[in-house]
Amino acid sequence: GAIVSMDVREFKIIEKPTPVFPTPQPTEDTAHQQTLENLNQIRAACSNYFRKNNNKRPNYLGYLVPEFLPAVPPDVVTGSNMESRTFTGNGGWIYDPSMGIIKPNLAGKDPTGRDYKYY
Repeated sequence: GAIVSMDVREFKIIEKPTPVFPTPQPTEDTAHQQTLENLNQIRAACSNYFRKNNNKRPNYLGYLVPEFLPAVPPDVVTGSNMESRTFTGNGGWIYDPSMGIIKPNLAGKDPTGRDYKYY
């Protein structure tokens, strides 16, 4: 067979293009909105669980997975989906199954001036 000779200087290296649609990262301005949306998803899932289980609340938010939620969503401010019975301010959620109360476990106020404890 014939031997083909090529000059490697003819080839150019093409850099990998930047993705056209990069995954949006939450900003301080949007993190509180996404946290509130996630909180509302958890609250709706708890309501559905309550109706389906003879007016009983789940003992833990993890009991909502996978039937009512694919996963317990995080608060987007800290990225945590940890559950606590009392306020620590470490992120995630405060859940009181006896009262059915779910709130962000976040200290302080969101960028609009609203206390997270009033979500």
